[in-house]
Amino acid sequence: MLGIGVPAFLRGVEFRSTGEYRDGAPGLVWLRMHNEMVAGCETSAFVRLATVADMASMAAQYLQPDEWMTVNADLTVTTFRDPVGDWMGVRALHKNDGDGIGLSEAVLYDLDGRVGRATASILIEPR
Repeated sequence: MLGIGVPAFLRGVEFRSTGEYRDGAPGLVWLRMHNEMVAGCETSAFVRLATVADMASMAAQYLQPDEWMTVNADLTVTTFRDPVGDWMGVRALHKNDGDGIGLSEAVLYDLDGRVGRATASILIEPR
């Protein structure tokens, strides 16, 4: 896989998932950040939640990263309560068509339960 490695961000988080990764089924992924998002500033629970929301398409997509490039063109996060704690979870669905456009939809969690939802438009192209 020329040019494909573990992104630096993923080396700074603890990552757990349930089910099979990249099988297209709704994936449940839990993430805990080990580093500050901004050096010298405490990372808020909402920033941790937004970070896991940004990973929703990765949690459920079935495209192989050595064959396809994807980028979130936008991200919408809606919450009905403030998230708490270090661990944030996302249960996501990823859908795409042959036109290079996809969509991820996700339910967001902290250890106390559901916190909100996220959606992202995804641009897809072959490597």
